[in-house]
Amino acid sequence: MIRRFLFIWAVVSPVCCAFSQQTVAFPYPDIPSTLVEPQERLTFVLNHFWEQYHFDDTTLSNRRIAEQGIADFLNLLNYESDSALCRRAVDAFVEKGFANEAQRGYFEQKLTHYLSNPESPLRNESVYAHFLRGIVAYLPASDAIAERSTQMLRLIGMNAVGDVATDFCFRLRDGQQKRLSDIKSPFTLLIFSDPECEHCREALPRLVAEDALKDERLSVLLVYPDSNTPHWLKVQRSLPANWWDVCSPNGEIMRSPLYHLPSLPSLYLLDARKCVLIKDGTLEQVTDALHRAKDSTP
Repeated sequence: MIRRFLFIWAVVSPVCCAFSQQTVAFPYPDIPSTLVEPQERLTFVLNHFWEQYHFDDTTLSNRRIAEQGIADFLNLLNYESDSALCRRAVDAFVEKGFANEAQRGYFEQKLTHYLSNPESPLRNESVYAHFLRGIVAYLPASDAIAERSTQMLRLIGMNAVGDVATDFCFRLRDGQQKRLSDIKSPFTLLIFSDPECEHCREALPRLVAEDALKDERLSVLLVYPDSNTPHWLKVQRSLPANWWDVCSPNGEIMRSPLYHLPSLPSLYLLDARKCVLIKDGTLEQVTDALHRAKDSTP
């Protein structure tokens, strides 16, 4: 709570004043001096964030100003991602930003870049889903952006935290086939990876060396989700005893798709019931969760 308090105070209080001193800056709302509590100020800023921006101006310079505003707007929303305030602020933006057909593609691209790109520090599927739902509700169903938003909502809704992970068949290197549901360990870590993926090759040694991923309570599936099985078979790896090097027969995971994998490697931590604890998380998030589980065990 203290960190959140300090963040809101730092962003909402000084930012709107500091940016207003720039030569070309996003037109942030002026916060009434009567609002002194951080949450009050945050609520005011989100409710009035876009009121002074000219959405009908499609010039490049105005779009640059818009991108500055979008980044700051999303930064604030990330701290209110599950709230009614977030939903109201998102809906207000969609009604303004997607009213002009000439602007829709630009705003769609920026939202996707900031909220869905795995490399973005502002990535947040919960906030992204709010925007996608707002877009689908606002635009006609036949609109191409509405259709893409509907499809993306379906994808990011797959295997959400708290849901039972989709069961799938996998093949071991000796040709045996098993299912995810066959694994009875207290925890299962799915590492979706590709031998041809440069990021995967860079990440794998660190994953293999991590002591927390060698825990006997944990089964680790290093899963090749695509269809080039002969290539996967050629790559031989030395892995810890609790790791299984497997592939998806005929690339079912990617073909169906069964999991939304915008980038690889992608880590999913599951509990004994195969409920998703961490979705597309970092190694640090996975190890922290495992350490907390170990500390809480009587």
